[in-house]
Amino acid sequence: MTCQQSVTLDGDQQRCQDTNDNDTKHWLVLGDGDLSYSASIAEELAKSNTRMVATVLEEESVHNRVYERSTQNTKSIISSSGQHEVKFGIDATRLLDFFPETKFDCIEFNFPHWRGKTNAKYNRELLDSFLGSASTVLKQEGEIRVALCDGQGGMPAESLSQWRQSWMPAMYAAQHGLVLRRMIPYSPEYGLSSHRGVDRPFHLGKLPQKYFFAFPNHQPIDEDLQISCRHELRVMLHPEKLENSSISYDSIVDGDAVFEIGKEFIPKGIRFEIPARNLLTPYELKGGHVPLAVFLLNYSGESMPLTRQAADDIRANIEAAIVEKWRLDIAKGGRLVSRPYPYHLLPTLIKEY
Repeated sequence: MTCQQSVTLDGDQQRCQDTNDNDTKHWLVLGDGDLSYSASIAEELAKSNTRMVATVLEEESVHNRVYERSTQNTKSIISSSGQHEVKFGIDATRLLDFFPETKFDCIEFNFPHWRGKTNAKYNRELLDSFLGSASTVLKQEGEIRVALCDGQGGMPAESLSQWRQSWMPAMYAAQHGLVLRRMIPYSPEYGLSSHRGVDRPFHLGKLPQKYFFAFPNHQPIDEDLQISCRHELRVMLHPEKLENSSISYDSIVDGDAVFEIGKEFIPKGIRFEIPARNLLTPYELKGGHVPLAVFLLNYSGESMPLTRQAADDIRANIEAAIVEKWRLDIAKGGRLVSRPYPYHLLPTLIKEY
């Protein structure tokens, strides 16, 4: 697992710095190529009473051999402040092993990449493991920052296909109790290094982005950054069962009955909506046909992380409640909800629906 770094200290990075001169902030940089990134921000961090730990995966002897500026950058970081450190041999997926007593205000992993030429699978695994690891050493009010090349982050995706081809970091962040708070265009201001573990630059593409993850704080998440899950609910409108049901045909097909029963199971911080519905041609059963009302149900992480498991639990509760309270049957029930996707793609999905 290697990575490459880039960025200079800017207004966004100032947010992680000390606002109280009496409190030292802790800043962790991971997989910093030849340590050029850490060297470029070391002095400014020192001035703001922020203690930086700059790290790389390679052991020191290997790092010195591979990177021409290894020793020079190490000395520059340490000389910038009596508090800064450089640590070698740090695995970004096992941070609690290395920092059992430290909680960080900022954790940065810029342009992470599995060593060598690989496909998206291994890089997704790397991001997933890193975000889970970082969440264990992050302060409650802290921030995780990940810079990604064009196409890797997925949130600017214009189609579900583009999202599926990305590394889907926002989805993995949610699985570790984190939300995507914001993202900004990111243009490195110094030479990149560590392309596939070699001391040379790499190509970022047209739209590199920096993603900012944090623990939820009950504040709304921008809709363009929210993660959603969807599924179809198919209610069988058997005439004989409707006669003995507590709900009417019109309330289900044209009213808010499904929404009302669904919202009973929605946790705080999750938004529930029914963006599409349809009455299909009769559903074939043994011994006859019954009308079938089909609803597209969508759940979004409005201020809390949303995972596929959480959405599937909601689905299961809604289906069970319809069977128990309305005494109606569900067609094709018990199926998993969709894989998480960016909420801003919902209009596109509705058109396809």
